[in-house]
Amino acid sequence: MDGLHVVMFCAAVGAAAFGVLAEAGPRPAGAPKLSDVCFSSRWRHPANDEDPHDTFAAAAAFHATRLDWVYSSDPDWIAACHRRGYHFGGSLNSKLPDAPGVDTCLQGRIQNAAGELVTAPWMAGWNAWWGCVNSPEFRKTFIDHAKLLVQGGAEVLHVDDPGMNLAAVDWGGCYCEYCRQLAAEHGIDLAKDMREFQKASVHRFYGVVRREIDAYAGRHVPISSNNYAGRWTFPYYLFDYGMAELPESLADPKNIDQVLADARQRGKAQVFTFVSEDVDHTRRVIATTYACGGHTIVPWDVYLRSTPTGSDRYFGEPEEYADLYGFVRAIADYLNDYQPVTADDHAALTITAGSGQLHAWVRAVPGERDMPVVIHLVEWAEPTPAVIHIDTQLILGSDPQAVRCALAAPSAYDEAVHTQAEQTGDFSPLVEMTRLDAEANGCVLTIKVPALTPWGIVVLHSK
Repeated sequence: MDGLHVVMFCAAVGAAAFGVLAEAGPRPAGAPKLSDVCFSSRWRHPANDEDPHDTFAAAAAFHATRLDWVYSSDPDWIAACHRRGYHFGGSLNSKLPDAPGVDTCLQGRIQNAAGELVTAPWMAGWNAWWGCVNSPEFRKTFIDHAKLLVQGGAEVLHVDDPGMNLAAVDWGGCYCEYCRQLAAEHGIDLAKDMREFQKASVHRFYGVVRREIDAYAGRHVPISSNNYAGRWTFPYYLFDYGMAELPESLADPKNIDQVLADARQRGKAQVFTFVSEDVDHTRRVIATTYACGGHTIVPWDVYLRSTPTGSDRYFGEPEEYADLYGFVRAIADYLNDYQPVTADDHAALTITAGSGQLHAWVRAVPGERDMPVVIHLVEWAEPTPAVIHIDTQLILGSDPQAVRCALAAPSAYDEAVHTQAEQTGDFSPLVEMTRLDAEANGCVLTIKVPALTPWGIVVLHSK
């Protein structure tokens, strides 16, 4: 039917309220709260003559609550992050220096059959040689770096390029002395069974190092991994949650919804960093990930591509994205504890008119009939007013005449207002609440929604 599409995310069974049908799920250890704003300063940026960027000023401008995927184990700097109220996530990877405080990456490294050092193709020219998980030297290197982060106060850890030896099979590795010796002890022909051998090696490595890290910390130390595009194949499922690049080719509402649903069904959580310089696309991705119960790291200090001299990085500006992250802080009560509604029998919400690319997700607090139900709306085309039709019997178990509705949307960006909100902790000025025109017809409530740029949530509750 022209001008009409059914929102398949918003289906319900019978006449029960969505608050009953929303599915509660476990939140993995260390994962961000649904209202957290994740910020990554891959390295410390001090705003000096050599580096114009300032980590703490930017984090405050975007209203960050966490610093994730950070390559610094300096306890004084971690303490400075904590003094500012940030949760700190330190990073590990497959090319860690031989010891904390040194620059060389030579001990216990992956080798090909000719004895040459191996690295990832995108790191060619970096002298970033990957460590071998079967090497006692690299295992010690990895654990020593992790211990330093834990000792410094890191709440969580993150592992980039977690495939290690298994990934290196495609680049000719690993035939180092430790791999050869271990394979010989178990009667394994590396030329024939390299992939299976290295998969088992990587699995064993993470089991050993995680036990040692936890024993050192005296607690379970949550560890995330860069599960590229949100994948949960081996070895990603060995980690508590995912924090990964989302490529532009996969950054659409259907895929984002499916990836986050898959993570939730596995008892995991997913954080994305979006690889794009397209501001409008990035804004839609930020809004959609939050609408689906995930996160997109603030697009600041984001890896874009390798270059002959290192890499290009993208530093977004507050006027481009801070309105969305301020909105997240302002609507925390409509994010935390809210879960998706999933069922199959009735289409409870339809959208008419509009751009045809306005997407909706219904979320509610499981088991709480008296809590408001929220409908996240994200515009993936030219902002256009639309009309939504809601079966209130299916959504709230209420007569439409007894339902109040309002639209919450990000306030237009104003640097002074954002600065005051960050300083006071009162983020309410960063959300604009608008009462919506609604018309009841039978059990259906028809609501006119203004154009969104790109995100808003309709808040529904019984009078």
